[in-house]
Amino acid sequence: MMKMMKSFILAMLLAAVMAGAASAYNLNFTIYNESGWTFKQIWVSPHGASKWNGNTDRVNVRPLRSGYNIRIDTSNSRRMRNNTGTRKWDIRVYYGDDSWHQWRDIDLSRITQFWVDSDFYATWD
Repeated sequence: MMKMMKSFILAMLLAAVMAGAASAYNLNFTIYNESGWTFKQIWVSPHGASKWNGNTDRVNVRPLRSGYNIRIDTSNSRRMRNNTGTRKWDIRVYYGDDSWHQWRDIDLSRITQFWVDSDFYATWD
């Protein structure tokens, strides 16, 4: 009886661990700047967040010139690290004059690449 109880508890613990692992999404992607402008900052925030925060949402440490790309992963952002169970995100890029563009409701769990063209139209796959 005790052996059966231990097996049951072990099975339940294993199921809990597997369920937790399944809920964490891979949010890593590469952003390609083909806009003709330098991105001073790139921010990523959970879709629908009430406000943006430079301390938790900014994901790049140096400007991204047009024609270049940068890999964005959860280690770049405290908010991304703490919300790996969130699939839908908003992406915002800031330019040198502090103007910005934003793309909303991007399912980062399903993309690996994000391109911004000269019309500030974004495509992803």
